[in-house]
Amino acid sequence: MNLFEGQVLGESQERQRIRCSELGCVIRVDRQLPTARDATVWAAVRPEKISMTREPPDGLQQVNPDTENVARGRVRGIAYMGDASVYLVALDSGREVRVTLPNSARDAEQRIGPDETVYLSWQAGSPVVLTE
Repeated sequence: MNLFEGQVLGESQERQRIRCSELGCVIRVDRQLPTARDATVWAAVRPEKISMTREPPDGLQQVNPDTENVARGRVRGIAYMGDASVYLVALDSGREVRVTLPNSARDAEQRIGPDETVYLSWQAGSPVVLTE
């Protein structure tokens, strides 16, 4: 489990935003949080809920602190587990994130390898937010 600390920015009844300096982005969640603006919370994202690509998703040109649910890093290690691989990704902040991806590509050139720059992303419904 990846656990990230951040501060609630507030938004609306349907969604909330959390500024997370460890990720270098904003975590968007599609639900209301029972906390006040600027409260410290922790967002948990399971390794298998994170997507990893070589290019920024959704046509983004770059990732900045206002980008939602996208972080940039470099692959530091890979463990092949048969049907899945576990990647250890060092973010620009130095924080390490664990990502689990299915081994669906047969061609070794399609697989992301060590020391590649990657972009991590997740759906707004994926994080579980802890308030205490």
